[in-house]
Amino acid sequence: VNFLSANTRFKNNNERVFEPSRIVTLENGIKAGIIGLTTLDTAVKTHPNNVKDVKFTSLVEETKQQINELEEQGINLIIVVSHVGAVRNDVTGSTVQLAEALPGKIDLIVDGHTQVDYNRPVITPEGITQIIQTGEYTQSVRETDFDYNESTGKITNFKSVQIPFEDIVGYDSLSGGSINQDITDLEVLEGTVNNVQIIDNAPVVTNNDFGRIIERPMPNMVSDANLAAANSVEDNTLHADLAIMNTGGVRVSMPSGIILRRDIFNVLPFGNQLRIVEMPGSVLQKVMEFSMTQQASGSFLSISSSARLNVSASLRANTTEENSKNEPQKIDQTKPVDVVVQIKNSTGTFVNINPTTRYKVALNDFLLAGGDGYSMLDLGNPAVIDSGVKVIAEQGDMLLSLINYVKEKASTPAGIASWKAMYKTNVAPARIIITARA
Repeated sequence: VNFLSANTRFKNNNERVFEPSRIVTLENGIKAGIIGLTTLDTAVKTHPNNVKDVKFTSLVEETKQQINELEEQGINLIIVVSHVGAVRNDVTGSTVQLAEALPGKIDLIVDGHTQVDYNRPVITPEGITQIIQTGEYTQSVRETDFDYNESTGKITNFKSVQIPFEDIVGYDSLSGGSINQDITDLEVLEGTVNNVQIIDNAPVVTNNDFGRIIERPMPNMVSDANLAAANSVEDNTLHADLAIMNTGGVRVSMPSGIILRRDIFNVLPFGNQLRIVEMPGSVLQKVMEFSMTQQASGSFLSISSSARLNVSASLRANTTEENSKNEPQKIDQTKPVDVVVQIKNSTGTFVNINPTTRYKVALNDFLLAGGDGYSMLDLGNPAVIDSGVKVIAEQGDMLLSLINYVKEKASTPAGIASWKAMYKTNVAPARIIITARA
């Protein structure tokens, strides 16, 4: 497999890890320069062990350098293929900002990462940069067609259409042909494992909508499954007090009725491993406080039913775009946020944690490597070990934990009733309770 990334470099010598760009000859003989870019988020959005030896450098400066080198070779059709995101509200940069910083220098950006459908140009006096992005989860593909004027070096007659995945076979393309994708072999290969039925009686859709903003059923179920797996060990001295899960690792909702292994894999596709960790209450408090600064990102945590967060904060008004998506209101991070962490004791009462008491937490290996910005959990840092964080048990594949939990719930009428009560779509928040300050 060939990879392109102009802004991924080794830390020790600043050399690039991958080829930064490539010149390709299109069917009509026109040569195009293809530049690859990687989101700066990669430093915290993948397992830290995956990127411990590399760094992610400036999108603008690296792209500018590649454009200059391509133009010196007589290449004027410039296409950026990136996993960055067209429109973003954070400091890690977007491809709209990239196009604005290099006006008229990029003809087309084929983007990803932010999981939205996008087809808009950035127009400047120097020229037009077309930016396209194709949704999420293989729900659709995008076909793009344009003319390129070699004398002016400009794209004209630009068209880009979104095609639902189920409509691909037999689709009449913009170029007049027909797209026929034979996926039979892939279905057979993938279906051997993932078409296995887990249960046939899931009582409700276990919903993940807005799971990175507020408490939602699917992340709650994953946390509860992790707690159940952690507490299945015979040695009850290793049993966890609570489980936490970064909601970015919970990808989709789970359907009602028949559930295949594929459905559960789609929820947890990353192969994370479950760990039981002991830590003082002071560290657990920092974890929860950091989570409440991460609303609308994958760093926002879900928690098991054995824990509760009482959060007092000011809420900010939604943007027009957020309102159009019916998003819940979010905490105003410019104002103080108070987080009270409680754990259910042996009598079933929720009590405030004590900074010096040691608690057992079930969580994944991604967080334990400092993933999603949880530096206070990074066991590669001696200071974290000195703070009292230590692994006391390893519990294996989280996917298996969720499969076992679903099977157990579905096996009895009481389990089904519990599923309906705990994980129905309109269940009121009972774990992360955000109270708006007046």
